[in-house]
Amino acid sequence: MHKKTHTSAVVGAVFTMGLMQTGTLTLLPVLMSISQLSETHWAWLISSAMFGVVVLGPLWGRWVDQYGAHKTLQVSFLGFTVSNVLLLVALGLPHGIWLIAGLVVSRVFYSLFVAGIYPSAQALVTETESSSESVDNLQVMDRLAKLNGLNQIGRLLGPVLVGVCVWSSWALMPLAALVLISMLAAAALLISFRQLTLRANKNITNARDDKGALLERDDGTVHERHSRHIQKGWPLYALAYSLTLFVGVLQFVIGPALMKYFNLLPETATFHLGGMLTVAALAALTTSLLGTRWLSKHAKTFAALPIIVMLVLLSVGSVLLAVGQGLLFLYTGVIFLSMGMALCTPWYGSELRRQSPTLSGRIGGNLSSLHMLGYGSGTLIGGYGLALFENNVFFVFILMPVVATLFACLAYRRTLRSPH
Repeated sequence: MHKKTHTSAVVGAVFTMGLMQTGTLTLLPVLMSISQLSETHWAWLISSAMFGVVVLGPLWGRWVDQYGAHKTLQVSFLGFTVSNVLLLVALGLPHGIWLIAGLVVSRVFYSLFVAGIYPSAQALVTETESSSESVDNLQVMDRLAKLNGLNQIGRLLGPVLVGVCVWSSWALMPLAALVLISMLAAAALLISFRQLTLRANKNITNARDDKGALLERDDGTVHERHSRHIQKGWPLYALAYSLTLFVGVLQFVIGPALMKYFNLLPETATFHLGGMLTVAALAALTTSLLGTRWLSKHAKTFAALPIIVMLVLLSVGSVLLAVGQGLLFLYTGVIFLSMGMALCTPWYGSELRRQSPTLSGRIGGNLSSLHMLGYGSGTLIGGYGLALFENNVFFVFILMPVVATLFACLAYRRTLRSPH
């Protein structure tokens, strides 16, 4: 396989996905104005994609193992691009049933295909050149961290692009610019894979695809391996779900809490919320690109170092949120949590792939499904939490380091029993 092809494919897909997600959310007031639909309608349209990822994430993961990450990345990203085009077209339709139908179709396309992008991209960056080549677990963690960092860069630039284009006389210009970038990335993806196909030797295939093909000939073997993988790796999956649940709670409650606890006006609360999201993304990006490199260098002599650093960052952030007073504590807590999450996500992803290297696609699909389920559960818990904990809803974050330590220690014990 050609590494440059891997890089161009993953960069275009993952970066554009982050760009579209935050860009579209930033455009939400404009989209509501154009469509004349209420906040509730748009909430349902946006959240409906969550159910597609939860249900289809494991299925896309299986397809990655069965058909190869290149093919599934092509199909999923093309479907993702089509959904963005349909969204732009739908907003140009006359108000009424046609506009609503167009928006629903675009969201259905989105939910069907977006779940395949990340598992495919993760499989591409963690696969090997040949069946005889192995990749160190710390290298896998570093690659997954860089992938997350790339997505964070897209998330940071999405609102910037919208802000530049929003002053155009055409209200849909920002969305059109985002869709154009998505189409260019899809075209680059097709061209790069076409060139790879023309250059590739028919006798050379990557190790993961070879193993995947052999496994798929025996469905019983695949299911047995996957079942054993779940039994062995469930603490890591539980860690992934619980951490994203707390993040989901934080994302939902932080805006209303700024107005409720600090007596801020909606405009001022929005300003601070935007500031927190920006510094959180910057902290996660810096940690993904630099922190994992430092850990990879020192963890070879102290295997438990990544777990200790992650838990310390999460604990500091949680305590600052739970017991701190004032906006400074809130900002600082969000930064520490973002740094901890930026290390946790690639760590448990690399550990699961080390335990079952031939199930990389399924692992990516399982994690995508659990992440989305965690965000959704956290959103619901956050809504009830604001009503139950009137004085300080952030106090629930005192449980976050406890839960994370429990599952991380269980996972580490199981890791010690299996050779690296």
